[in-house]
Amino acid sequence: MDGFEWAAGSVIGKEHRRVNKNNQDAIAIKSATDYAIGIVADGCGSKAHSEVGAWLAVELLAEAIATHLPQPLTKQKIEEFGQNLLQNFPALPNFQNYYLFTLLGFVVTEEQSVIFGCGDGIYAINDEIKQISYEDNAPPYLIYPETKLEIYAEISTEDLNSLFIGTDGIEEWIQQKELSEFWQSDKYFKNPDQIRRTLAIAQKKESLSKDDTTLITLRHQLSVD
Repeated sequence: MDGFEWAAGSVIGKEHRRVNKNNQDAIAIKSATDYAIGIVADGCGSKAHSEVGAWLAVELLAEAIATHLPQPLTKQKIEEFGQNLLQNFPALPNFQNYYLFTLLGFVVTEEQSVIFGCGDGIYAINDEIKQISYEDNAPPYLIYPETKLEIYAEISTEDLNSLFIGTDGIEEWIQQKELSEFWQSDKYFKNPDQIRRTLAIAQKKESLSKDDTTLITLRHQLSVD
């Protein structure tokens, strides 16, 4: 989106690597001159193939939102996106092995900036960090009958300086480091692999990122003199 820059990365969790599991997080980013969409999903770690549903979800949802724009996003429209998403999934036996995942996303247009999702994760708008967590690490998944996709936060884009979304694997990071590094440090926006590298190094040297960790950060593009 004109006037903004983004960075993103994902790393497989230390525990998943130890038992030869895939990275069960997923990520999608769509950007044009007048909008930016970012979505991360975290597949349920106790299910065999939850990354399948996670990847389907982020791709289908990002495409649906992009098609809807530039119309504004409302509470009802976000809920509708979630309902339609489930209806577009192929019917599978043992669907619980595939379709248990959390979602956390943002949409930035020229007028409106929205954070939305279902389940756990961490997001930040203009340095204000919000952590969404559930008892016993048991978040509600979209496939549950009473769970809906919902708007967590909304701000006028003219007031937006930066935002961040991340799966719950980043919780270990904020216990020891400053999360704001990801939107304040220029290095992440200059090198598209820098976030992944930083997460991987922290995992190896500091035992962080035991869980799969995926994040997207966006900020106003710095002017070049």
